[in-house]
Amino acid sequence: MAYFQSLGLSDYGSWASIISLVVSFITLLMVFSLKKKFMFRSRVEEHQVSLREIASKLSLLFESFDNNMGEIGDALEIAEIKLRNLEKGATDKYLLSNISQARKQINNFGSKPSFLAKFTHSPTKESIARKAYTKINCVVEELDNIKKELVVG
Repeated sequence: MAYFQSLGLSDYGSWASIISLVVSFITLLMVFSLKKKFMFRSRVEEHQVSLREIASKLSLLFESFDNNMGEIGDALEIAEIKLRNLEKGATDKYLLSNISQARKQINNFGSKPSFLAKFTHSPTKESIARKAYTKINCVVEELDNIKKELVVG
């Protein structure tokens, strides 16, 4: 109590300035968080449609996997870019899990097999691409659930 009585007006001003700086910083963080959520929510349908188109294209390309290997790789790379962008704004743990699993499968498809892969039972490029396709479809379904929650809530 004696401390507050000994303070002068400039001391109160200094404390108020420090407190306002902290409040401003917290407000800035909250604004960026809201912006991130808003940007994600406003583009949910766009991401869903584009990933669904890529999955549809992959489904057609799988009919002749060996002949379409380059196009499959291209489609998976585009999907990886879209998933990376989607991952930035996602907050749902199931969506994030599916995105990271899809990206992992896509990266496995693009990586070169190790020397030991020739001698061990390792998955083929086709099975890796099909797993990536499945995970992309899982992400699309999660986005559909999020879109429904946004409409209801």
